[in-house]
Amino acid sequence: MMLASILNIFGSKSMIMSEKILHLSVKKVDERSVEVRLTNVSKQVVRLYSHVETGEERHYDNFEIVLLTPDNEQMYLSFYGDRDKSARIIIELQPNENLTHTIDLVYWANHYVNSAELKNIGLFHLSSISLLKVKARYFNQPCQDCTEYYKAIWSGYCDSEWVE
Repeated sequence: MMLASILNIFGSKSMIMSEKILHLSVKKVDERSVEVRLTNVSKQVVRLYSHVETGEERHYDNFEIVLLTPDNEQMYLSFYGDRDKSARIIIELQPNENLTHTIDLVYWANHYVNSAELKNIGLFHLSSISLLKVKARYFNQPCQDCTEYYKAIWSGYCDSEWVE
């Protein structure tokens, strides 16, 4: 009876013991940038959002970075900005295949979409990430009112480990 209640809460046993599909890692490239890498660790092809082309700059709507200062202040960076036109890039990763992006965190930390986050940790400008710890997240909400193609896009979230 208790197990049936738990299964009703979570939907099904397969949701409780779901296979890990994506692995996310992050590494610092230089004093400004990180490389985020998503790896398909499943045995199936995975469809996911890669990035958004705006014509002016590349947005990484499905990624988020957490910066941790030496004083343990956290800053959450978003990579979504205003745009007049855009094209969401969807890719299919084969098993063991990677999606890799290099993101300029100094640029995005100083971007207007993150300016409040900078002020929350007592900064008005960020010039380097060298003294900061970095963690990445990739996420996507399931689409309810979409075609089957879009419903098949991976949804959920995965986090990287912290890097110094």
